[in-house]
Amino acid sequence: MGQSVSANVLVVGLDRSGKSLLTRRLSGCRASAGKHDVVMPTAALERTRFQRDGVRWTLLELKSHSVAETRTLMEPWVSATSAVIFVVDASDSIRLAELAQAFTAVWEEASAKRLPIAVAVNRGKPVATMDFTVAGDLVHGVDHEVALELLPPDGRGLLDASVTSRLLRLDTKADGRPLKLFEVDALSGNGCDALLAWLRIHVGGA
Repeated sequence: MGQSVSANVLVVGLDRSGKSLLTRRLSGCRASAGKHDVVMPTAALERTRFQRDGVRWTLLELKSHSVAETRTLMEPWVSATSAVIFVVDASDSIRLAELAQAFTAVWEEASAKRLPIAVAVNRGKPVATMDFTVAGDLVHGVDHEVALELLPPDGRGLLDASVTSRLLRLDTKADGRPLKLFEVDALSGNGCDALLAWLRIHVGGA
């Protein structure tokens, strides 16, 4: 049998985006039938270790409240990291500009080592009504009408993969390093296996 591979993966994103719950799903924890998980706020760094498919995973979940704090927290960990998961709360229509800025910060911090980045659009949170009036003022400085075009509701008032890709301007990030966007449900675990399988390929565990 071949030796297992060790992989440290940074889990980052805006606060309250579902990082802790997604980390639990990726590690194999499942929600009880008919119940929602209650996840307490994370300390500045929380480690989750598990082994799966020949990879010894350590998920390093970083808690940050600002773009500057994201950079500060990431910096000492990048050199020991194999990949990054950037978590997006699909129900958060208020912090769209901050979301884009945070992703740019993560992208830039991960550039020196050219780390693979998986963008996880978490569609498994309680959904609030999308406030397109606010969104119009926040999305890259565009006006309300443009924001309405950019952020069409999907029937549940959630950002989908296409809209998130445009918000984060993923088409401008084509520099050859692995980058993929996944729609996941951190409550049910849907999409988590595909995300982890993609990471496994890019950390040398294929």
